[in-house]
Amino acid sequence: RSIASDVGIALGMANAYVKRCVKKGYVKLSQAPANRYLYYLTPTGLAEKARLASEYLQQSLNLFREARGQYAALVDICARNGWRRVALAGGGDMAEIALLCTVAQPAVQVVGIVGAVTPTPTLAHLNSLAEADLPKQVDAVLVTSISGSAELAARLALILPEDRILVPKLLMSLRFRSDPPKA
Repeated sequence: RSIASDVGIALGMANAYVKRCVKKGYVKLSQAPANRYLYYLTPTGLAEKARLASEYLQQSLNLFREARGQYAALVDICARNGWRRVALAGGGDMAEIALLCTVAQPAVQVVGIVGAVTPTPTLAHLNSLAEADLPKQVDAVLVTSISGSAELAARLALILPEDRILVPKLLMSLRFRSDPPKA
């Protein structure tokens, strides 16, 4: 029941997956009193959990590298076009990566962040900017919102010239869960 609740699936589906893990030797089953069962992770199951965790970390590192490369290229575009004052549209990991890229390019300064975001220590110093005020405050916007990035870019295009709204390719095709798989 707790697995089904934690993962957000039906109890029958959770039971089917647990039975599959028992068959594969990932989990050991022993009966406890009063129609209850105890499940233990086997050495094979522990190895699989470690493999999944390693795979998740590798994918996360690859995503970081790709995002850093794409945001660095967008920041360079800003510098070449003389767009000195930029805003980030969205928070989270992508905003932090974009901010790191602007630090490496002194000709470009992030002046604020657009949208309701939970401030992290890295982003806390940035001013909150209203979309309507963007034309007066910034030269360009870097879209950093993972969810709804295409819609956000389209909305910003009603306020700023389209060529000044910069979206990395990876946000246009990103389809992943941001949480590691539970094993």
